[in-house]
Amino acid sequence: MNIECGRSTSRAGLCVVAWFGALVLGGCAGEPAGEGNEAEASAPSAESAALRGHDNENVSPELQQEISQVLWGCYAVGADLVGGGDVQGAKDVLHHCFTDDFESQTVMPPAYTDLAFATTGGVDNWVDVSNKLYRGLGLSRVQHLITNIVIHPSGPNRATVLSGALATHVYADEHAFKATVKFNDQFCRVNGTWKTERRVMTVISLTEAPAWAP
Repeated sequence: MNIECGRSTSRAGLCVVAWFGALVLGGCAGEPAGEGNEAEASAPSAESAALRGHDNENVSPELQQEISQVLWGCYAVGADLVGGGDVQGAKDVLHHCFTDDFESQTVMPPAYTDLAFATTGGVDNWVDVSNKLYRGLGLSRVQHLITNIVIHPSGPNRATVLSGALATHVYADEHAFKATVKFNDQFCRVNGTWKTERRVMTVISLTEAPAWAP
């Protein structure tokens, strides 16, 4: 399956967003990507539509398992690898769950809207950018936990998938930066394997935790 990607925007100093290991997606295959704040405006309605249209009877246990494995066993693992500095390991893993033309976009809370950005260029570009920012911030390791997975099939080979994540980012001195986020993903089946082609990540909260002093 050939997936056409849309736009790319970037901005220097957007380090905070990269801590989440997140990418934001442009438009679906064959559809133009949005411009400016359109993604921010459309994300809530897309999520609401997917939740309203969700029908458990249309989601087989096999589909639930396959999609969940992409998020738990592939994305979270790959994001943790790049957080720990294993760039090649992250690329090897994430190629199994992201399409070659993967794109992503972030929606930030009101106080941090200037930090919103989008990435294009597929898996390798996302890993390289994330690694550069992680290392620049002095992070030593990260952990991503995925939860609340809701699947809305839109055909035999496509689905909108909503999920949440808690990402803990640990510095060399052991204090941590935590983020809670929502993912709105467009999945497609490529050669029999479910992969994420577009992602809108909405940041819900950002908190900092001191290191434990025994």
